[in-house]
Amino acid sequence: MNIKFLFSVALIILTTNLSANSLLAQDQPSQDDSLSYLYDRYISSGLNYLGNKRYSEAEFEFEKARNLNPRRPESYLNLAIIKIHRYDYQLARELLKQALEIMPENYPEEYIILYNLGLCSYQEKDYLQAAEYFSQCLKLNPDLNQALAGLKLCRQNIPGEPFSSSNNNFQEKYNPPAETAYPQREITADHPVPPSSEAVLSADKLMILASQSFKNNKTEEAISLIEKSLNLNPENPEAHYRLGVIYAYLNNFPEAVTCFEKAIAKAPSLTKAYINLGGVYGKLKDYPKALAVLNQALRLDKNNAKIYYNLGMVHIGMSRKGEAKKYFEKARALCRKNGDALLLQKIPDL
Repeated sequence: MNIKFLFSVALIILTTNLSANSLLAQDQPSQDDSLSYLYDRYISSGLNYLGNKRYSEAEFEFEKARNLNPRRPESYLNLAIIKIHRYDYQLARELLKQALEIMPENYPEEYIILYNLGLCSYQEKDYLQAAEYFSQCLKLNPDLNQALAGLKLCRQNIPGEPFSSSNNNFQEKYNPPAETAYPQREITADHPVPPSSEAVLSADKLMILASQSFKNNKTEEAISLIEKSLNLNPENPEAHYRLGVIYAYLNNFPEAVTCFEKAIAKAPSLTKAYINLGGVYGKLKDYPKALAVLNQALRLDKNNAKIYYNLGMVHIGMSRKGEAKKYFEKARALCRKNGDALLLQKIPDL
């Protein structure tokens, strides 16, 4: 395995962390809802540009996100990726360390930050530091082959610490030919070229207006604005998600299901779409589907109180009070830890 293929992984494993809302534990829209949405759109747009190696446009989008909310780590992480592509490892490392400093507790992409810190140190031939970062990464994600391979390369380059021959399974599994180890993702019809910056900006403005309309209980107007936004940017998972929220609010559950499924298809890591889809299935009393979808959400985020709350509600619907109590206890503990008094009040005592 050569440096080129280790380097290429930084883009492949990058994801976006989005906040989750629940249908059965529905929050009131926050005052910062529009800003949060716009931040996520800048990140999403930047990732599209990054996937197409349009680094200048990607950097512009990530900088807008950082200026909008400098306390969220995604913009720093993605800006660091661009610096790595430009071989500016020192600045990339600074950005990644900033991301570590401001990330929330149990941040699901901490291992990505650590992996890329290891990558920067490896490229600068600081193999001891790189090995430390790769080891920390593996504590959070033991199955990340790229970090395992990076750790192996570091050990091969550290004087006096040859790669252990006692772990034969490791050597056999993680020493594949360099040309096939970690191929870069090809841009195909499955990954369409993103819309122009002008179209995205116009679509974003329409989404902000739709959010305001929904807060003012103008649901039909909000639906119309989101549909216009989707005409400009049909690949926006957030627009499909928000349309699903409105349809669920109107008790139009079949349309809500369709919208949430579209959001998930376009953004498989959009946890809140799974949560609300599971909530809709719960409303429809389709409990097997509700459980399946909510368990998918749980795999994405094990520290989300709303998932446990909704799983408890589904088990209540299935007359499984024992199982429901376990989920409610977990939800209650997370609510207290995170200071979510509103959801805590909704959790029933069994």
